[in-house]
Amino acid sequence: MREKTTLGGSGQGDSIPTQIKEIDMNRKSSLASALLLAATLGTTTSVSADCRLYEHRDFAGEVLFLRDNAHVKMVENRGEGFQYDYRPDWNDRISSYKVSANCTLYMWEHVDGKGWKLTRTGQLDYVGDKRNDEVSEALCACSR
Repeated sequence: MREKTTLGGSGQGDSIPTQIKEIDMNRKSSLASALLLAATLGTTTSVSADCRLYEHRDFAGEVLFLRDNAHVKMVENRGEGFQYDYRPDWNDRISSYKVSANCTLYMWEHVDGKGWKLTRTGQLDYVGDKRNDEVSEALCACSR
């Protein structure tokens, strides 16, 4: 809200324009600070849409990032073309995961949707003894 100053008749001639300058400078300074804060927050807290699979429990070790709609089979390409990402080096290595708020992570024990299937959101610092180092296929699906 802009401060209202009435000009004239007060006998203070020079002090009124100074007050107006101070008000405008304070407003510019506040605006500049707000823009700087917004720019800083925008670069450091941007919301990512991904799923992160970790090699070890407690989000330790190597990380496999799956972007929206990334479907990875953790085996060699068996002539299926390029509809999947193939990462045989990640077969049976998943121990924990983090999933962005707008995403869902699907994990299978074996490729081609075989074995058990997990549907997860949020994060888990350890998948448990029964599921540890057992994932062979994963899909990250995010909504916009």
